[in-house]
Amino acid sequence: MRNTLDNIEKDCAEPGWFGMDGDGRPNEAITHETIMRAKLLQPFVPPEMELFPCPDGSVQWEDDAHTVEVYPNKYRYDDEEMSIKDVVAKLRGLEVNEHELTLTITLPKEFRDHFQSDRFKDSFFRILTDLEYSNSNDSLSGLYEKELVEKLQEAFQDAKVVK
Repeated sequence: MRNTLDNIEKDCAEPGWFGMDGDGRPNEAITHETIMRAKLLQPFVPPEMELFPCPDGSVQWEDDAHTVEVYPNKYRYDDEEMSIKDVVAKLRGLEVNEHELTLTITLPKEFRDHFQSDRFKDSFFRILTDLEYSNSNDSLSGLYEKELVEKLQEAFQDAKVVK
């Protein structure tokens, strides 16, 4: 199972979490601040990068080519300290982020008829209408959610049943 920030945060909150690194020294605790800073960065990290808790109190994502480290007071990209803005720019520039995202999803059998009848077109229409007419002060959704639903609607129009 892959590490997640939520799992790492939960593990670190347990008494006696401090493990021992390879040299037999106690690990430093990964602080709530480190987890929160990592959560700011997480949307920009490609899913191919794997997340690890580190003995020095940081968390890091890494793949074969790059490492992103998050500390309570700094970010590092490939061993160079930089601002979150610069780390995000580096992550956005990675070749893996230049490709469309292809997903395989499994929907419960209860959705088969709805998918086959209109590819959820009616549901997406109702969601978009709710977004358009909701009071922006009372709504948790905004332009991003509207764009997401529109893109999902397009994706489902081209979706194919595999089995």
